[in-house]
Amino acid sequence: MSRAGPRMRRWAVLLAPACLAAACSGGAQRGAADLERMRRQQRYGPYEASALFSDGMAMRTPPEGTVAHEGREQTSAVTTGLEGGAPVARIPLAVTPELLAAGLHQFEIHCAVCHGRDGSGRSIMADNMPGGPPPSLLTPQVVSRTAGELFALISVGRGRMPALAWALPPTHRWAVIAYVRTLAPAAAGASTRSARAQDRGRTR
Repeated sequence: MSRAGPRMRRWAVLLAPACLAAACSGGAQRGAADLERMRRQQRYGPYEASALFSDGMAMRTPPEGTVAHEGREQTSAVTTGLEGGAPVARIPLAVTPELLAAGLHQFEIHCAVCHGRDGSGRSIMADNMPGGPPPSLLTPQVVSRTAGELFALISVGRGRMPALAWALPPTHRWAVIAYVRTLAPAAAGASTRSARAQDRGRTR
């Protein structure tokens, strides 16, 4: 009895998959639930045409007033960059180390390829861009822009810069702005340190 036990267990292990396959195929033939029907059902892919709607598109524009999930409990200043119809002067979020870290991460994904990791406008993409490189983010013209103006630029784009609202939720846009605000002072500090080092070198 003890010798037959292991053999029976081995046979059970070998036969179980075959029995299960037979049961599934037999069940489908007898009209059991067809678990593959979702794979075969008619459906539309993104940006696919459809005759169901007058504009011929399957994708629908959200109803007016729809609020994105991440913006449900955020103020209008956070979600639009506007306050009283005017661009906000300052970032309407607490600028924390976590926000700056998120800004750096998103900047390196979406911005550095053109503007350079240091925001100077120097990058491989910029060197090969027809029509000249993108503007430096360290210039007084950019630094003097309000936070709301930068938010609008990131949201809707300008010139060759694409709109990034689809890729960056409002909080991520503010995080990028917060990070960009640190670049000019850092560059100025590095320039000052370099000038002082050159001066010391001359006096030796």
